[in-house]
Amino acid sequence: VRQFEREVAVSPHIVRCLSTTGQADYILTVMARDVAHYEQLLHGTIFRLPGVSQVRSSIVLNEVKSEVRLPVAEG
Repeated sequence: VRQFEREVAVSPHIVRCLSTTGQADYILTVMARDVAHYEQLLHGTIFRLPGVSQVRSSIVLNEVKSEVRLPVAEG
């Protein structure tokens, strides 16, 4: 796990890594120029990460909302 996280941390194309519960242990956000570039990253980087035995991919079609701040309750 630690080696996986270290390698993800230094990969320039992996821009986000979330440790999760449920079916997936991690969710990665990967930036690629196009589908062909993503396929290269998948085979050249992601499948080679320590401990990776299965990958499920989804491609974002449109970002409807992206907000990083938490609402603050007035009190």
